[in-house]
Amino acid sequence: MSMTDWFVSAWWLLLAAVAVPTVVLAYVTRQRREADLEKAALSYLNGSAGGRYTPSPGTGTKQTPWLIALLTALGLLGVGAFALFFVEYLTRLTLLSWQILAVVIGVGLAASGLSAKAFERVSSNEHGVHGPLLRIGCVLFGIAIAAYQGIAAVRDIAQPRRVVEGHVDSVAAYTWNESPSEYVVVIDGKRFYATFESFQHIQSNRPVRVEIGAGSGVILGVYGN
Repeated sequence: MSMTDWFVSAWWLLLAAVAVPTVVLAYVTRQRREADLEKAALSYLNGSAGGRYTPSPGTGTKQTPWLIALLTALGLLGVGAFALFFVEYLTRLTLLSWQILAVVIGVGLAASGLSAKAFERVSSNEHGVHGPLLRIGCVLFGIAIAAYQGIAAVRDIAQPRRVVEGHVDSVAAYTWNESPSEYVVVIDGKRFYATFESFQHIQSNRPVRVEIGAGSGVILGVYGN
């Protein structure tokens, strides 16, 4: 594995280590709050303790730890997305990571569109029609992103790679902000994206045999050039 692959693997492990406890703590806190509200209502109806009820430890205002963990997880996700934007085609693992991240973003957009609370302010303004339209747009756009990248990732993993043989017409690395971000190979007049680990083994004006991902259509392996 390259240094980039090690970095990406460590990032996913760190994100999981923060995100999983965050979800568990959020669920536990919600359950405790609901139980406290129910007990408070019963206490009020029974007229005990002046209708007051003391929340269980870990609820109420003591939510700072899991809120910090949630913000940390979102920060890590943002940093990872920014980094993967530059190294999407560097290796097979970075490509897969970008596909997974796109699915997460798509699901998040769709979930926000399905949530009425996320659009309460938009729906309550003087142009109330904007809220429903934005919600529908978020749901459709999120589903489209998640489905497209999810299907591509599954096909890349589960289906056999397509083998293409031919003559390399040209190779090119397109840069963004002074850093290579896309690697393009033209074989017999057909344009393909390639990961850098495959691109570096392909030379122009020579015959080549490559493996292409069934879902992404990206060159993932080279037999010889």
